[in-house]
Amino acid sequence: MRFQALKYLLGVLLMWFVTTGAWAQTEVSCNFNEGAAASSTPSARSTVKRSTSRAAQTARRSTTRRTRAKAPVLQSAYPAQVVAVRGDVQLVSRVGQVLGMPRQLKPYDQLSVNDEVQTLSRGFVSLRFADGSQSVLPSNAHIQLLEASMGVPRVKLISGAIENRVTKKPNARKSTFEIQLPVVTVGVRGTHFKVTNDSSNQRVSVEGGVVKVQQRFACAAPMTLNAGQGAIVSPVASKVMDLLDAPMLSNTEAAQRDAKRMVFDVKPVEGAASYRVQVARDEAFLDVQQEALSSDTRVVLDDDDLPDGFYYVRVSAVDAAGLDGRSKTHVFLRSHQSN
Repeated sequence: MRFQALKYLLGVLLMWFVTTGAWAQTEVSCNFNEGAAASSTPSARSTVKRSTSRAAQTARRSTTRRTRAKAPVLQSAYPAQVVAVRGDVQLVSRVGQVLGMPRQLKPYDQLSVNDEVQTLSRGFVSLRFADGSQSVLPSNAHIQLLEASMGVPRVKLISGAIENRVTKKPNARKSTFEIQLPVVTVGVRGTHFKVTNDSSNQRVSVEGGVVKVQQRFACAAPMTLNAGQGAIVSPVASKVMDLLDAPMLSNTEAAQRDAKRMVFDVKPVEGAASYRVQVARDEAFLDVQQEALSSDTRVVLDDDDLPDGFYYVRVSAVDAAGLDGRSKTHVFLRSHQSN
């Protein structure tokens, strides 16, 4: 009877192992000290092990003499709030459940963990998380909102691009904001960066601050990207590159008076394959109105019924791999009145 019971138990465990996919490749959790690449050596690992053992013994003795301190209360990253919307921006999944009819988002809408948001052609949306961090989705982007440990917001970039401005937290020792790509996780602690996931490759470009790029399925030391750097990431190796210089515009002093379009002339940048131009109502580009990518130095954007007034225009050079370079912002006047 005991043998039969043991055989039955082993069968149940084997069935669970197969049906739950426990055999499949899973994301690896790695802990690295900042700048401590040497900890991967055998001697360093033994030193860390001894130090950890002594620290644990000291901690145990200490807790017998005093009351254990209470753990800090962690604030959730959610709800996230919709700040600005332009064009078709849809909520396609609510807390993990696909909606039969996608819902158009509007300012002040609240978003929760596992919600999915998608921007269509000429659609833009900006989100603000509970800690003040902000994300902007351009056209044709698709994300899922997640939450990492310790209340850290994590955004899964399914397709398209996302630009992020992360609130800097004093004394933060780990990432306070994460972007999840198919093969890496991008972690930051206060910075301005952009991540792209399309059919050609996955890219990270850093305008300000420091970004850590960690392989999801291999326990390797994270790659550090500083301001002015970018990377093309892959499961095998990631290539770090310097971002192209920010282009200048030659015609921002004159008002844009064409009734149906806006035209911007970009001064060429060496190494550029194309130029990206965005128009927004605000200097932080949270309320983007239009965007165009052109291989020509003359970039044309549809007017799209923009009211008369002052706007911000931002231009960046894009290299042959699709990596966005540094950007430059100008102010221009939109006026439908002739001279």
